[in-house]
Amino acid sequence: MADLLLVILFLAVVAAYALLLRWIGEYADRKGYTYWGFVLFSLFVSPLIGGFLAYVLPDKAGPDHLPRAQR
Repeated sequence: MADLLLVILFLAVVAAYALLLRWIGEYADRKGYTYWGFVLFSLFVSPLIGGFLAYVLPDKAGPDHLPRAQR
């Protein structure tokens, strides 16, 4: 029973981490940066640093930029 709870907890943590990485990538994409670049950077370095970089970098999306979901 304890092993099952540990597996469920592990899967929940992995799912939350994946959702955080996805949010960082989508936020960076809306600002005009690459989705996968920020997701992979956040995966290998730290989501905290990746999210901070996406937040502080200036918008480079011009009027013709469409987010990844609308392409």
